[in-house]
Amino acid sequence: MEEAKRRRYDRQLRIWGEHGQARLESCKVCLLHCGPTGVETIKNLVLGGIHSFTLVDDALVTPRDLGNNFFVHESDLGKGRAAAVAAHLHELNTSVAGAFVDESVDVVVDQNPDFFKDFTVVVASRVEMKTLAKLDEACRARDVALVALDTLGLVGTVRLSKTEHRVLEAKPEETDFDLRVNAPWPALIDFAKRFAAAAGGDALRNDAHARAHIPWAVTLVNVVEELGMRGAPAAAWTA
Repeated sequence: MEEAKRRRYDRQLRIWGEHGQARLESCKVCLLHCGPTGVETIKNLVLGGIHSFTLVDDALVTPRDLGNNFFVHESDLGKGRAAAVAAHLHELNTSVAGAFVDESVDVVVDQNPDFFKDFTVVVASRVEMKTLAKLDEACRARDVALVALDTLGLVGTVRLSKTEHRVLEAKPEETDFDLRVNAPWPALIDFAKRFAAAAGGDALRNDAHARAHIPWAVTLVNVVEELGMRGAPAAAWTA
């Protein structure tokens, strides 16, 4: 991966690695309806570096859009909403290709289901259930993932539809940290004792600033030594 791209996507590379980033960069996303929820979703994907996005919406930008959609401006009033949003999204990440279709979502789903076959993911925002059912059928027949979004005030729903999803590189969160404080190795004991001696013993107890610079594991090791609990079984720690 080139250095400029590595710097741009540094934070996410630390989460899902180069393989995950490569998968993201091959992702082609279609958004149905350019309302605030759908556009915010696409914005996050564009910033992440997807391959491309296509917006489907036949609505015009109205004053109401100016109050709930960050990706339309006052100068866009009366213009096609899909075109306006596509232009502003492209400014966020010029390496992501953007396109729009100024047509009704219902018409596209009803009359041209093959339109969705080349996408990786279809994001449907505020799509009526009747149309959503047809869209789900079209996406499943073409093995395309469908994400249906809806919001009403502070309440929102997210529904995912896909024939199969396999997680091959699961990274579960660590829930059991063992700092070895009840069975420290000799070097850790010496290290902890040096901290205690340098801090001046009892003076450390009354100096919050000094305590803030002591590693927590060191503090635990020294407390265990003071209490004579080195090597004690786990049950003794909760007694």
